[in-house]
Amino acid sequence: MGRTHPTRLRLPDTRLNVGRVSGEIYPRLNCWRQQPRTYRVTMEAQTSNLGKGIVWFFRCPITSQRCRKLYLHNGWFTHRKTIPGMYQAQTYSKRWRREKRVYDAVFDQADVEAELYKSNAKQTYRGKATRRFTRLENKLIQLETTMSNDFHLIFR
Repeated sequence: MGRTHPTRLRLPDTRLNVGRVSGEIYPRLNCWRQQPRTYRVTMEAQTSNLGKGIVWFFRCPITSQRCRKLYLHNGWFTHRKTIPGMYQAQTYSKRWRREKRVYDAVFDQADVEAELYKSNAKQTYRGKATRRFTRLENKLIQLETTMSNDFHLIFR
């Protein structure tokens, strides 16, 4: 086996060693929080889509899916799709999510208008609209469009 270099990981009871076998670099994870486990995670390199350098990916030891991050779940580093559970927004009904989008737009509109018409805010500089004023105006138009498109859906 090749040389291993211990690397610090910010997880208690977990150690990451990086090894090299026949030119292949891989991390070896030692977890002993619940029960001692040592396993090897395959890493793959792919050319960047920008054409500059390479991007490293992990291969999940459970699902064999390629990913950029592995999550520690029940003592195993795994792809996030193997972890049961949902985001809080996924538990809301479709109607509630629609209503929330409209109400959020109303509150955001009030904030944008307050920011837009502050007493010390300049709307123009040398006859041209400032970037800040243009950005806030565009945001206001976007919020009004969201409200007009979704408002009728609430009262169906």
